[in-house]
Amino acid sequence: MIVLFLLFFLSGAASLIYEVVWMRDLTLIIGATTYAVATILSTFMGGLALGALLFGRWADRFSRPLLIYALLEVGIGLYALVIPSLFGAARTLYVLLYGLDLSHPSLSFTRALLAGLVLLPPTVLMGGTLPVLASFLIRRRGEIGRSVGLLYFVNTAGAVVGCTLAGFLLIEHLGLLGTTRIAAATNFTLAVIAVAVDRILRQPMGAAQRTSLGHPTFPVVSQSAARLSLYCIGISGFVSLAYEVLWTRALLRYLYNSTYAFTTMLAVFLAGLALGSWVSVVLPYRKTRPIRLFAALEVGAGAGFLLSALLFADLRDASSFILNESVLGSFRDSLEALVLRSALILFLPAVFLGATVPIATEICARRFATAGRAVGNVYAINTVGAILGSLAAAFLMIPAIGMQGTLTLLVSTNFALALALAVVELESRTRRLAVASTLAVMFFTAVLVIPPDLFRRTFVPAPDDRLIFYKEGATDTVGVIERDGQRFIVYGDLRGTAATFTYPWNYVFGHLPVLLHPGEPENALHICFGVGNSLSALAAHASIREIDSVELSPHVLDVARYFWSNNGVIENPKVHTIIDDGRNFVMATRKTYDIIELEPPETFTAGVVYLYTREFYEDIAARLADDGVFVQWVPVGEAPIEQEKMLFRAFYEVFPHGTVWQELFRDGPILLVGTKGPLRIDYQLLREKMQRPRVREDLEMSGIKSVEGFLSMFIFSSLALGEFVDGVEPVVDDRTVVDFTMPRYIGSGFGMGTFTLDAREDDLFPFGVALQRGLFYYDRRGSVAPLLTNLEDEDLQQLEARIFEHERPTTEERAKPIPEVAWRRWEGVRED
Repeated sequence: MIVLFLLFFLSGAASLIYEVVWMRDLTLIIGATTYAVATILSTFMGGLALGALLFGRWADRFSRPLLIYALLEVGIGLYALVIPSLFGAARTLYVLLYGLDLSHPSLSFTRALLAGLVLLPPTVLMGGTLPVLASFLIRRRGEIGRSVGLLYFVNTAGAVVGCTLAGFLLIEHLGLLGTTRIAAATNFTLAVIAVAVDRILRQPMGAAQRTSLGHPTFPVVSQSAARLSLYCIGISGFVSLAYEVLWTRALLRYLYNSTYAFTTMLAVFLAGLALGSWVSVVLPYRKTRPIRLFAALEVGAGAGFLLSALLFADLRDASSFILNESVLGSFRDSLEALVLRSALILFLPAVFLGATVPIATEICARRFATAGRAVGNVYAINTVGAILGSLAAAFLMIPAIGMQGTLTLLVSTNFALALALAVVELESRTRRLAVASTLAVMFFTAVLVIPPDLFRRTFVPAPDDRLIFYKEGATDTVGVIERDGQRFIVYGDLRGTAATFTYPWNYVFGHLPVLLHPGEPENALHICFGVGNSLSALAAHASIREIDSVELSPHVLDVARYFWSNNGVIENPKVHTIIDDGRNFVMATRKTYDIIELEPPETFTAGVVYLYTREFYEDIAARLADDGVFVQWVPVGEAPIEQEKMLFRAFYEVFPHGTVWQELFRDGPILLVGTKGPLRIDYQLLREKMQRPRVREDLEMSGIKSVEGFLSMFIFSSLALGEFVDGVEPVVDDRTVVDFTMPRYIGSGFGMGTFTLDAREDDLFPFGVALQRGLFYYDRRGSVAPLLTNLEDEDLQQLEARIFEHERPTTEERAKPIPEVAWRRWEGVRED
């Protein structure tokens, strides 16, 4: 039997590897919006539920279930090998349908349809493996509760391993395609082992009898109790995934938003479920009082998350105390903090939740069905509940009643399930009343003890900060913090990269492509709104009549009115706002643009790397006009220099005429400027553009007072860029690499943020590394003179000397006071 458990362990590992890989692949096609990701996840889990339901009905009829199991594994593996081609076809079809200018509901249906066409076949097969193998094992061992509990344990433990391998090892080193092949090889190996075991046993099995006949000494479950248990396990699945959605979002403020953070949270939650499945095998009253035990487990889950809520506000201090360290000195320290903080919140309640499914299976199997059907029904209903729970938490509960209200509702649901089960189990009215009273006291005591503003108060980075806006929406959590007279936007992971005080960088970023354009650009595409500073600079140019502004989160736009620095750009009639994934929009739109700008978050933030891959730049080039200018912001110092070059290489392979610029200061971030032909800068036109009133005002506020000051930002010509990235592999969709390696580097705060004060390696800290890397590029700047045309009477050598000798200040040397013009703009800000 050990061989059978090994089969299901590896099957669980392969399934989670597929889930991670296919989620990445499909988000590149239908987008990384919350709605698109929810569609993919729901389709994946829906296929599992459908497979469990269908094969659960057939499992007990198979005389040789191991052969059926082998065929399922072969089918999964074969499909996995052809799925890259299916993804390519899905991309083509999606772009075609997107071009029809569908309404949002129609586009959402299209995304769901594509996800279903690609994911349903293999996930149905995956869902069928549990009831088929369970039917075989139970017919040989004769005890459903113990067998199902052990199967869930080994399968979920395998899922933990698969998730961890994919997130920490396989995708980084083998890429998506190589990882898929490893999983497919696992499927084929499992099929061979299953066939071998079947031949060794050499005895066909008859159809299974009702499993209740195998437990003559156990009490018979009433029909009403069994049905109630079936409903309860569905609601329990709903609650489980709703909790996961809630706490995953909340935990980001302590874990940051990296690939490793999501992998860790999922692995910890799955580990708790796995342990719960194993614990269910040895729990007292499992055989004699399963309904009573089911009720106790629901109480445990609700109480466990109440304890998590009590701990949440002091989670950082608690983990530092347990680990006996307040400063992260290595990636290992960061990883330990990720695991511990996730475990303190998720692990214990997940153990209770993990034990519910085997117990519910035992209850239902005694009354309604044979082994395979019982397992299939319970698994399917639990999974459907999980799908609905994840959707409801993200799109209904959190937006409507907030995270605090959602937590309260979920805990009360756990207690209500326990009460409903207890009412069926207990015959005495006195006992029922005692249980109800105890649960009520527990619940209301916890509600009174837990701070009423738990999630809001933990959103404020520092004690002296003032939270002037806070929104828990369907896609994310967004706030506005005021500190020392300045305001900055804060996201769910407490990342804040745009503010009133970032206008010098943002204004230069917005004006740069228009100033470098050989003519007067008429339309533009701007991706990543931030607080609107760079978009406002772009919109200030009179020649630009239309701007498509693409932003992933609608809640980011809600805070625009709180920032004087964006000049009310959200209300500018030339700006057309589009809520979508930036990469998805570029891939699917048929428009071409004179100007394209991207200003995404830190590169190691989960998912952002796909705005820096070679394939994305190819889509950008297809959308760029022949004389257009493309600008991409690169926050430097988040990876060792050789890996940072991979980002430049991906850009260079698509834009071989591209140049590199540096924003404002000697230690500033890098701007990649892409053009289809060699960049030629009309010197006289540049001077004329810079003298236009709004442009001159913005640039002077940013510290640029002359053409020489502007041109001094030039770093690499296309030739120098080619030499810089020679011999380096590019970042590509299949193998991004840097989003896995960056969190292991001090420059990213070991994955905890570039501005964190809790990370230090020797004498290095994240922001200091970024400043050093900026100086690294500044010291290698080349001559911009060969790119200049139309100089008229200018002496080129003298001009070049003035440009090259122009001393840009460091960030620390920049004057602190806000310019007077900024205060005038501040007066126009509305505070609703």
